[in-house]
Amino acid sequence: MSDTPETATKEITLRKALEHIQNSKGKFFAIRFIKRSDGSVRDMVCQTNVQAYLKGGEPAYDFAEHGLVSVFDVAKKGYRAIGREGITHLKLDGVWCIVKQSAGKLPEIPPRAEKKPARTVPDYDAGDM
Repeated sequence: MSDTPETATKEITLRKALEHIQNSKGKFFAIRFIKRSDGSVRDMVCQTNVQAYLKGGEPAYDFAEHGLVSVFDVAKKGYRAIGREGITHLKLDGVWCIVKQSAGKLPEIPPRAEKKPARTVPDYDAGDM
């Protein structure tokens, strides 16, 4: 039995991992993934279908269109979006599994938008007014 992601030997496909997450119906699960923002590895205990902390309104974008999975981070008590391509391990029924990525099965992830440069205000001389 694997107690840590490092000792995992069972392999599952990304599709199977996503099905498990989608069908977890509020059950706790653990996940290890690589963050899109900085490439760091993150472990998280999370759940889906948590509505206690919603503030109303609709998400600004469709998570699936951006290759993301929406979960609730139990430790930080907040919603998080995990890039599907970054999922490396998933804990199923107490056993860590290695998630095998399948080439060509994920939608293309749009590049991050470039930050617009700060607007500059012309420097006026007091005598110009």
